[in-house]
Amino acid sequence: MKGIRILLCLCCILGIAALSFAAEKASADWKLFAVSTGESADDTYHYYDVKTLSRTTEGVVRVWGKKVYSTTEDIYKEHLELWELDIPKKQARMVSSTAILRDGDRKIPARTIEGPINIYDGTILGTLTSACNRSVKGQSPQGLPLILDSDGLPVR
Repeated sequence: MKGIRILLCLCCILGIAALSFAAEKASADWKLFAVSTGESADDTYHYYDVKTLSRTTEGVVRVWGKKVYSTTEDIYKEHLELWELDIPKKQARMVSSTAILRDGDRKIPARTIEGPINIYDGTILGTLTSACNRSVKGQSPQGLPLILDSDGLPVR
């Protein structure tokens, strides 16, 4: 029952967000999965499942992502994130983020990045931006590494 409630809330959030901005749609159907690894890593999994990209202005797209925390010490189970990627400027801004606590019952608005952050090649956001850029142009992101470690390097 709890799972159905969470799923319904998620569908409502996604539906409201989809209606909240009028945008041009670019057809896309691909996934990006990244794993934080290394000594300082928190075993965080970044997952982007893209069906459509919303293009707000020329070269700027919005894409939904999900961050799943696998360690039980973290109070969060996952974060749902809406990213705005400025492809020509190579900058990203988190438009909204909702944290779901490990108990699953409570959802809280999480941080929102005020200003844009720079996107660097070889990072998770860099690969996500390249894949979005190809999708907006009607190209397949095929050929890009779609499973990455925390340094943005392909996992073999």
